[in-house]
Amino acid sequence: MFKSINTFIACERGNFAILVAGLALPMFTLIAGALDYSELVNARRNIQHSSDAAVLSAFNAAPHGWGAMQNDARAFFEANLANKSRLSSIKTKLTRKIVNKNLVLSYNVKVKVKSLFGEFNPLGKTKLNLTSTAVYNYKTRRRPYIVPNNFNGRKGHGASK
Repeated sequence: MFKSINTFIACERGNFAILVAGLALPMFTLIAGALDYSELVNARRNIQHSSDAAVLSAFNAAPHGWGAMQNDARAFFEANLANKSRLSSIKTKLTRKIVNKNLVLSYNVKVKVKSLFGEFNPLGKTKLNLTSTAVYNYKTRRRPYIVPNNFNGRKGHGASK
């Protein structure tokens, strides 16, 4: 009996097939995870673009009142949002405040991104919470502009502290 086990261990025929069979599951899982992650990144970029368009469009409806601003923002968000079949439970909210004679509008989006794995998602988090903020200065009356998410009080896009 030990002779047949030793013969089996010493045999080199078919090693490649056993190696491929053993690595197939981790390899396919890694490929599917990479595809799922790229879909998540693509969805985030798409939602950010749509919310930027929504918050800027809300300024155009400002003369017609707050309700028109909210409706216009929602309409622009829906019009610019692509690949809606991969998204579920989309919740949006437009908020406003006045800071130093600036009208600041923020458009917050909460959404779930459907995974290729369904409930067995290795990435864990498929919920996105994104905010676009735009500012309009009453004093200069220039066009409203998007504030980068990493702004932290700095002046100018990409400016150092």
